[in-house]
Amino acid sequence: MDDMKPTTETSEAATEDGQLALLRTLAAEAADKLERLRRVQIPQHVGMAAAGRALAIDLPKALVAQIQAGLTSGALGQRWEAALKRAGTEGEDGSAATLTALATVLIEQAQRAGHYVASRAEEWASDAYRIEGHASGLEDQLRRLEQARDGIARAMSEGGQATARQEVRRREREAGVGPGHEEGDGHDA
Repeated sequence: MDDMKPTTETSEAATEDGQLALLRTLAAEAADKLERLRRVQIPQHVGMAAAGRALAIDLPKALVAQIQAGLTSGALGQRWEAALKRAGTEGEDGSAATLTALATVLIEQAQRAGHYVASRAEEWASDAYRIEGHASGLEDQLRRLEQARDGIARAMSEGGQATARQEVRRREREAGVGPGHEEGDGHDA
């Protein structure tokens, strides 16, 4: 029967060691994911969102300024005339009205581009907040895994100490010393 007891203790120790190894692995994986989120993905999305917001403001202004400068200087009119020549519609009436209409359409297009970039910036910012929430969840999971690991290690240590005390008492009983063999009440003090 004594042969089975060490096997059971060995099996329990192996199970506890396996649990600790599993917890260490899970904690390491969570820490790695957390590190990637905090150092790479979150800053990347925050940066993209900031760049998108800046671009949404600058892009329409730059396009509108270019269109208006080209219209004022006559460069847009010259390019328009060149385009009409290439298309074979040169000299038709209403080219100034058409040019103004085209400029208006281009300005509206610039504003739409700005709105699009701004909406993408909001998506990137939202992604950054979502990833931050995921990182917080990983931090909580990592704390719980570390608490479980510490609890198992503490239980293993206390179990080892209890086993050692029992072994000392067993040896004392076999040697005829210890509680119950002396003059006293037989209880541990």
